[in-house]
Amino acid sequence: MFKKESLKAGVVVSGAICTMLFVLIRFFSIAQVWPALLPTLMFMIGVGMIGPAMYSQIKNIFVGGVVGLILNLIQMIAVGLLAPTIGLIPAIILTVFITIWIIIMGGDISQVVFSNYTFTFWLIAGAMIPDYYTLSGTLTLMGTLVIAGGILMAAILTLLIAWKVLPAPTKE
Repeated sequence: MFKKESLKAGVVVSGAICTMLFVLIRFFSIAQVWPALLPTLMFMIGVGMIGPAMYSQIKNIFVGGVVGLILNLIQMIAVGLLAPTIGLIPAIILTVFITIWIIIMGGDISQVVFSNYTFTFWLIAGAMIPDYYTLSGTLTLMGTLVIAGGILMAAILTLLIAWKVLPAPTKE
């Protein structure tokens, strides 16, 4: 059946995300925040490891997320500049190719900055067209990712450590 730790983690993560969504929608009128809350899900589900090693992924998720959103913004600007010259579809295809190439090749330089998290955030931000395919939308998403995502991650980790679902981080 289900493990006790999984049940506790599921309640904490789901509850925290829904609470954060309520606060952002109700008090700040930020309704499209789902990608900004992805770090929590990636950390708790995607990393798939329970133990001290999992804490090393937090930096990778947040840095990769911000870089993915920045790449999306750069791609949006590049499409706008190229489309009048070469057409919209070729501009999109060319910028998608270049962006994916940058993420893959950048992984050889820094696996924190260019990672699967970078690709995921870039992809999801692009899929949210037209909601976030603007400068203000991208900046809102980045701010929500860093501030709300960071607060949410800290709250969830604190609860899971307090409930002894996760071990406390140790200095290595």
